[in-house]
Amino acid sequence: MHLNYHRKYCGKIQAVIFDMTGTLVDFGVKANGQALQQLFSHYQIQLSPDILLAIADLPDLAQLTYLFNMEDFKNQWQQHHGSLPDEKQLEQLIMQFRTHQIDYASQQLSLPVDSKPVFQFIRKQGYKVGVCTHYCRDIASDLIPQLTEQGLKIDHWVSAVDVSQPRPAPHLVLTCAVALDIMSVAACVKVDDSLKGIEEGLNAGMWTIGTAISGEYNNRSMSEWNQLSNTEKDKIRSEATLGLYRAGAHYVVDTVSDIQSCLEDIEARLKRGERP
Repeated sequence: MHLNYHRKYCGKIQAVIFDMTGTLVDFGVKANGQALQQLFSHYQIQLSPDILLAIADLPDLAQLTYLFNMEDFKNQWQQHHGSLPDEKQLEQLIMQFRTHQIDYASQQLSLPVDSKPVFQFIRKQGYKVGVCTHYCRDIASDLIPQLTEQGLKIDHWVSAVDVSQPRPAPHLVLTCAVALDIMSVAACVKVDDSLKGIEEGLNAGMWTIGTAISGEYNNRSMSEWNQLSNTEKDKIRSEATLGLYRAGAHYVVDTVSDIQSCLEDIEARLKRGERP
């Protein structure tokens, strides 16, 4: 006898789990790169935008380890400073890097002015709120209260240093869901600006919403974005939207302030027995 046991979750959304960088903070995902550029400019080393983007999801120690394993970077460092840094010097570099990260991320902690209504909607619906970040716990601890001041009450947050695998592995968002005491991943929504973040949510079995203009596709601060022509904005928005949908996003919007209609649609789809 062959049996096919098929379950469907038909309840409400239980949690909305946000990415931090490019979704809630650091519009345009510039802070990490600026912090690295600032750090290594003191050591006469310039980093390419491609390298900065490639390592942006990694914890700070992993970013520095990645750089010092690159042949070109090692050659530049040894040319200017002789031997590679020892463990103590590497710790000093990490501390300097974190200081720059906090400075830049705090400067660019700029949610759209109309974000508060969607946060109020989330709380009114009784959804739990989680946050995932590649920042170390010290940096994230400084940023979380600033998000609270902007109207986002966070029930739990997780740092990439708390898990064994970075995105697109689902470890980070699943760790957050467990801490939120979620009973079904199909009742969770992951909101993220990046392709890896969308894939992370899909790997975890969650609904996904991509944010097109606040994230890595834009790579401009909010003030830089506002100075663009409508034609330039439409081009960036179209490329980002297409990229996020290709990555598998269920929905794509401009910023977190636009997700309410997506959440309402997900609720309707769940009631019909649909799954992510």
